[in-house]
Amino acid sequence: MLFIEASILSAALMITSILFIPYYLLLPTLIVPLFFIKIPNLKEIGRKIEAICPELAGRLIIGYELSIGRFERERYSQELIQAVIEDVEKILTRVHPPSLFRIPVLVRYSFFATLSLFTAFLIFFPEYLRYNLKPTLNIQIVPPGGRFYQDSLITFQISLDGPLIPHQGWLHYQSRSVLVRIEDGRGEASIKMVRDGEIYFTALRSRSSTYPVEIRLRTRLDSIITKVSPPGYTGLSQFKTKDRSIPIIKGSAISIQPFFTPDTIADFYYLSRYLRGRILRLRPDSDQVVKIQAGGVSDSIHLIVLEDLSPAVIVFAPGQDISLPRSMEVDLGIRISDDFRIRRVELGYQIRDRKVRIQIPFHPAPEGTLLYPWDLTQLGLLPGDTIAYQVFAYDDIQRGESRVFRIFFPTLAQIYEQVSAEERYLKEVVSVLSKEAEVTWREAEEVKEEF
Repeated sequence: MLFIEASILSAALMITSILFIPYYLLLPTLIVPLFFIKIPNLKEIGRKIEAICPELAGRLIIGYELSIGRFERERYSQELIQAVIEDVEKILTRVHPPSLFRIPVLVRYSFFATLSLFTAFLIFFPEYLRYNLKPTLNIQIVPPGGRFYQDSLITFQISLDGPLIPHQGWLHYQSRSVLVRIEDGRGEASIKMVRDGEIYFTALRSRSSTYPVEIRLRTRLDSIITKVSPPGYTGLSQFKTKDRSIPIIKGSAISIQPFFTPDTIADFYYLSRYLRGRILRLRPDSDQVVKIQAGGVSDSIHLIVLEDLSPAVIVFAPGQDISLPRSMEVDLGIRISDDFRIRRVELGYQIRDRKVRIQIPFHPAPEGTLLYPWDLTQLGLLPGDTIAYQVFAYDDIQRGESRVFRIFFPTLAQIYEQVSAEERYLKEVVSVLSKEAEVTWREAEEVKEEF
């Protein structure tokens, strides 16, 4: 009986303690009944058998003692001892054990078996006991479902709060259940997202809220088509390209269209601006980078804006400062060139405070050489005047100009001095020629005399 009472005490201790500490820490309590076990001897067993079987009352113990020689001092005859032992053996062969199945005995052993099974059940399935006590668990899952890319591995954080915190639980997704170890009310599990469904967590037979899971196909950027339309004055045709670095002329119209699988709307970022759509149209004035992003995929286009160069203008004739010719006409030689085309050419000059522009005939072309006779008779020049002039060339945006040249109209003093200088020069020339003629005449006379 002591063994049964000790077992009941041990089971009660486990039932009350299992609510507060893990069951595996209580396994040593099962040793408690061993301290109350007493192994009975044969005489005690015999007395219990005699109590159960009245036919053996007072005979089983005597027969046992006679068989081991306990009554040798009384000097019983061997025939009497043998007769008693044989009588006990005959009774034992006739005794049936129906009394062993009496109701009190069955109840006692059934109770002990039930208690043992219940204790084992609590040891291996403690969650069921906690469930029956209906503990309150606050379960949070991060992230709480959402949209995920197909075949992505998502790690879910589990947080538990309540009077009873289990050491493990299950995270359910579709037909899968992932075991989650809980430490200090925290746990995590990674699940590969394959298709739409729901996700939830269970522990102690408590269930969290159900969160939907939506699977998105992973976006793929197939290509980016950039259409470039150069300004009309360049004479260049529009073109399409897949390059990521594109040189363009300033003023070009640009359209950028990305192609995704599956088809989706893109986000465009450029010059601190944001635009959402399928096509980006712009006319950049400076270098810039356009970033394209959609569905976790990003790429960029680098637009390199080239300035339209100014036309080059060279006046190669006369190509220097000169004095006003007597013919009052100057032949100008002009060389012009541009990267695309020159629309018009102008001659600008200044006399005293008067500035004038005249257009030089020119058919639009990327380059050309001009010979322009400039008549100065109608300019009303006076001695001492200076004409400052230069040539201008225009394309559609820029302007080019030559260096400034000057034409000087001499004053009267300068003209007199120039005439005097020329007269002196002529006199010197005549004098030299006269001397040479005199020498030649003398030589001719000498030859004549010799003949």
